[in-house]
Amino acid sequence: MGDPLHYWKDLTTVALMGTVRRPQLPQPPVGVLADLVAELPGEGEPAARLLDVAAAATLYVRAGALPPVLALDPVAPAPDETQPICGREAASLLSQVLEGQPEFLVREWLARAAAHEVRVPPPFLPALLERARTSPDLQPLVMKVIGERGRWLANFHPGWAFASVSETTVAAQDATALQAAWDVGTCGERLVLLKAVRPERPALARSLIESTWAQEKADDRQALVEALRSELSIADEPFLEAVLDDRSRGVRQLAAALLATLPTSRLAQRMTERALALVQYSGGLLAKLSIELPTGCDEAMQRDGISREPPPGLGERTWWFVAIVARTPPSAWCNAWSRSASTLLETRMPKEWREPMLKAWITATLAFRDQAWAQALVAYGLNNPDAVDVFPLLPLIPPVEREILVLTLLKANQKASRHGLTRQLLEARLTPWSNQLAQAILAHFARELALLRPTEFHHQSNLRQTLDLLVEAVPPELAAQAVSIIPPAIAEHNYWRQLIAPFRDRLHLRRRIAEVF
Repeated sequence: MGDPLHYWKDLTTVALMGTVRRPQLPQPPVGVLADLVAELPGEGEPAARLLDVAAAATLYVRAGALPPVLALDPVAPAPDETQPICGREAASLLSQVLEGQPEFLVREWLARAAAHEVRVPPPFLPALLERARTSPDLQPLVMKVIGERGRWLANFHPGWAFASVSETTVAAQDATALQAAWDVGTCGERLVLLKAVRPERPALARSLIESTWAQEKADDRQALVEALRSELSIADEPFLEAVLDDRSRGVRQLAAALLATLPTSRLAQRMTERALALVQYSGGLLAKLSIELPTGCDEAMQRDGISREPPPGLGERTWWFVAIVARTPPSAWCNAWSRSASTLLETRMPKEWREPMLKAWITATLAFRDQAWAQALVAYGLNNPDAVDVFPLLPLIPPVEREILVLTLLKANQKASRHGLTRQLLEARLTPWSNQLAQAILAHFARELALLRPTEFHHQSNLRQTLDLLVEAVPPELAAQAVSIIPPAIAEHNYWRQLIAPFRDRLHLRRRIAEVF
């Protein structure tokens, strides 16, 4: 009988039958319990002894087992901090932004803390690391403000590996040490390493990827190719050109997309040759463009990222043509025909091809970030608003010129409409705004709001999205002005208050963050 629980059951049986019928008590299992029972008084009434033994057995069953002792090495403490901690008021604001506020508010707090080279208080580290785990865009900022204790803590959670070593420390390691870390690292750890090394040593980062490329899984290969988007240059072209033959379709398409942003890549040159074979320019007084459609989509085109199957609404040959033009550097047209982008945009072409051609040129301009073509397309679009959506192109315009364009656009649209020029400008992400531009946009938004009747509840979604964008874009020092443009009939209405209150509170929070740093 080696089980104390069985011994307890046997004692229970004796108690139920009575010590008159069962005066002899069962023997306890060998061990601590037997030693304890042996020390009890052996004389007296059997019933009294039963109660004594039962009491001892009860204590033993409840707490008689010692916890296992594990031989663990002591955990080394976190290194001493080198950054000062942020102030109490800044910490209070961090607490607020971490409690359900949008990511942009967390980012703004982190950016200002990083700019002032302070770290977060230790109690906030788990929540901040967990927030960054699911929001990769926050990770570079988080790594700058968590200090030594944050990096120490990140070693104990696999999802926080991105923060376990400072980018400065990683970037300072020599190639041998980095290769050793790369060889034993997980994909996540390798991506962290790439993020640290790529800005200063892009060739070394690429060589690390190449060193284990043949052994990587498809998902990991795709993540590693995506990491090359940062600091992408023509030096990456030989590797990406080889990746066009990868066995994974997703990896091939990503490599083709990256190559289609490098004007001097072999892929861009092949697209240029295809495009110039399909589009002919006839000069003279009545200059025009003549267009011929591709007759097929061969393996070479598919290797370069052109899908054989067209999207809904487009025929095969039209799709192939548009895809070729969209992957051709816009400057290639100017170089081939010695004509400016503005001249080509005004050149006659078959009516049915102007819209597809414009869309393809816009796609190429955005992919290759061609500033000259962006300027020409915006100028063309201001005169032909139904032909060109100028807003996605505005970020490519130099800031000073872009502000002049936007102010001109606002002045030309003094009569507000429900079409939402304010929201279009906000979606273009043209921040940071100067105070002059911010005030002009706020004035235009005020005119749009003046058209909104309190009972037009069907505009709720549009207004919510506009306010969400505006609260992030407006300079913090203009927070009070931004709140004041809301008409009282809207601000005080029970239905609209659910939109206005968060807008006001978040603007106030942004202003407070700006003030404490």
